[in-house]
Amino acid sequence: MLAFLFALTISFGGDSTRVDAPVDTVSDRILLVDRVLIVGNKVTKNRIILRELSLKSGDTIRSARLPGVLQWDKNKLYNLRLFNTVTVQALDIGNNHIDLLVEVTERWYIFPTPIFELSDRNINEWWNNYNHDFGRINYGVRIYKNNFRGRNESLRLTAQFGFVKKFDLQYRIPNLDRKQKMGLTFGVDYGEPHNLAYRTLDHKLVFLQSRQTVRHSFGTNIGYSYRKSFFETHTLSFGYR
Repeated sequence: MLAFLFALTISFGGDSTRVDAPVDTVSDRILLVDRVLIVGNKVTKNRIILRELSLKSGDTIRSARLPGVLQWDKNKLYNLRLFNTVTVQALDIGNNHIDLLVEVTERWYIFPTPIFELSDRNINEWWNNYNHDFGRINYGVRIYKNNFRGRNESLRLTAQFGFVKKFDLQYRIPNLDRKQKMGLTFGVDYGEPHNLAYRTLDHKLVFLQSRQTVRHSFGTNIGYSYRKSFFETHTLSFGYR
């Protein structure tokens, strides 16, 4: 009896992913997964990748269903937004046993963003009403750290100086428990504007002048998430300001 082999090549989001799954489409064999091998994840923990896979070591699957399952898992790995490329292959090791090979190329996870902005409503107001005073400029840096600790956590830090001082921290932990279903998000921010606008006069803002800081702003938030399935997540959040 002849066995027909095929390979499925898929392009997704501009990245090329090859899924090679030799399948006997005539006899439709029952295949047993021996091992799941992961390569290329220098930062990302194995369990973050394994969480997205439908097949685990010891699972069985019909050979005719295997290509569709591998494609489905590939898409889920891309949805993590942690990798530039993903390759998922089923390796036939004989006696209806297979190994799954997952190869990934990781993204760059640190993104510093400069802050340079006017504290006024627009450049025309800053130029004409406030004589293009550079003392009214806000400057600083905002840093995004994705895949923090290799666990798909995200961290954001903001340090802003100038006319309006502002600092904030946001931290997201999507996988708190072993089953990786529960997550936690929390943040805190603090602001200290140089002065306070309390009315308008001739279409111009009038600011309260004081040698002391006239206002402090403080806020905090916390959120809980529950990932019921791969594409269904429920969130509950609270905030105080």
